[in-house]
Amino acid sequence: MPQSTDDLRIRLSQVGEPVIDVPAPAREEGSVTASELKIQYNVRVNVIRPESRVAVVVSMTYLSEQKKLFSGSLTTSFDVVDLSSYITAKDGEEEFRIESDFLPMLVSIAFSTTRGYFVRELSASVLAPYPFPMISMESIMKHTTYQLV
Repeated sequence: MPQSTDDLRIRLSQVGEPVIDVPAPAREEGSVTASELKIQYNVRVNVIRPESRVAVVVSMTYLSEQKKLFSGSLTTSFDVVDLSSYITAKDGEEEFRIESDFLPMLVSIAFSTTRGYFVRELSASVLAPYPFPMISMESIMKHTTYQLV
């Protein structure tokens, strides 16, 4: 039986090191305008039941004319006390349900953390004037996938 949400206890346990797949060009290597920039992002939520942990991986990419100018990701992990009591899953099936609606809050924190990390990462690049935009939670949640481990 799921616990009451009044008993829910979560703590931010770790912000990992950013993984940079494509580093942004330095300022000396050219310039870019806002009108030619496109962005892509996705969020992967790994619910790690044995460790009572949720790891949120946020990936962000800047493109210009289909060329990647920057691509990177950051994992933010949260400890959830007695996480298993909030999970309903059928053995052998990939689908599961979280009986409390705390995942959007964790995704929001991880997304904002990643934006902040990449502002610093891009500070000496041609992308410095263009921090990753603020995006609605509704849109972010549409780009979110889930996995139960």
